[in-house]
Amino acid sequence: MPGSSTDCRRRSAAWTTRSCSTAPAAPHGDEAARAWAELRPVAVLVPGSGLGPRGVAVLKRSGARVVVTLGPETIEGAHALLMDHDVVGHSAGAHLYDRGRRRIGVVVPQEPGLEAFSAPRLDGVRQSVRGTDAAVTELPLAYDEEDAARLAARWRTLGLDAVFTYNDEYAMLLMRALQDEGIRIPEETAVIGADDLVLGRLLRPRLSTVRLRLPSGRELAELVDRAVRRPGAEPETHKVMGATVLHRESS
Repeated sequence: MPGSSTDCRRRSAAWTTRSCSTAPAAPHGDEAARAWAELRPVAVLVPGSGLGPRGVAVLKRSGARVVVTLGPETIEGAHALLMDHDVVGHSAGAHLYDRGRRRIGVVVPQEPGLEAFSAPRLDGVRQSVRGTDAAVTELPLAYDEEDAARLAARWRTLGLDAVFTYNDEYAMLLMRALQDEGIRIPEETAVIGADDLVLGRLLRPRLSTVRLRLPSGRELAELVDRAVRRPGAEPETHKVMGATVLHRESS
């Protein structure tokens, strides 16, 4: 799903109204915009982060009547569908606090390009417990079994009783490592991810998660159609992300 943390971790893509397809794999950000411009699109929808004002200008010079970004920030010259990722962290942190957890770890992925998503999620957790007796600990983690094992090996020294793992993929990685260390979930450590992947329901214990609400294809098409018909209008900005906690056995 475009805009999910999983998809944004793996690649960026552009959708063009001329071809009604996903653009070929391309370099990131403004360099990618030059590749997309060769398609001479009427409109471009860019999920993720990395595109800047220069890239927007390149696309418009190529004939694109509208550029729409789907990400955590606005870009000059482009319509913006803002995915406010702090609501994801806030939902996870509030859930863990309501479950009686007071020493909350937050996984911060070390893969390049994820800072725009992981930083607001971490801030959201901090906001959710601000002014309470809870403490938040940042946990840098690479998407790697060995790194997860190293973190799990020192887990008890950290004194944590809960962890928000950024997304469900990191939850699966860390849960397995914690269980290999004999740490009981949720008795010793509650775990919650995000994205509501099917595999999370197959874990034991079943994974609690934050389900994201993203704009539907119809909503995206309506915005693009409206913008194409009014190419001289000021760029629109809309907040489009919602979050709902799905409480399962891991928390």
